[in-house]
Amino acid sequence: MNCWKTVSITQDIGKFRLWILSGMLMVSYFLVYFLLFSTFGTGAALIDYGAGVLLICMLAVFPIHMLMHCIPVWMLGRKATMGVRMKQWPFLYLTVKQPLPKHISLLAICSPAIFITGTAIAVTFIFPHLLHYAALMSALNIGMCVHDFLYVNHIRRAPRHAFVEEYDDGFHILCENPALTNKKAS
Repeated sequence: MNCWKTVSITQDIGKFRLWILSGMLMVSYFLVYFLLFSTFGTGAALIDYGAGVLLICMLAVFPIHMLMHCIPVWMLGRKATMGVRMKQWPFLYLTVKQPLPKHISLLAICSPAIFITGTAIAVTFIFPHLLHYAALMSALNIGMCVHDFLYVNHIRRAPRHAFVEEYDDGFHILCENPALTNKKAS
């Protein structure tokens, strides 16, 4: 396997710009989500359970987001681990030790955006009085998905049978180079 491309979103864009982009997407998503469902929804009165419940709901998004990245990898029989890094502040991380095929990587990267957003929409339809909680949790998740969306942009352009291998600050897209493989065989 040869490295087709090395991607580090943090180095390419910068942490500050990523935070700004994430914040802008979160606010925009919340406004659109809340306005659409409050305008075209049932019009049920919102019920507030207090700041404690809101804080718990918002903090729960982080581990659920990471878990959603892991579940597709686990379901396909690969090993993925989650943990907490305590260098500057508690930071959740996900590690996959072996390279993953492109389609599994795309599935694992997109799953939090698909499943958490889908769950929030279902909660909004089933329990319309919890619209504001679902909108806030879904918006926070979409803000966290900014990295994921940028990764998907790079991975989808990779060759069809490529593999994705992570490293400390990003990932490598690996693929077989037929010219080099034929030279080794002869």
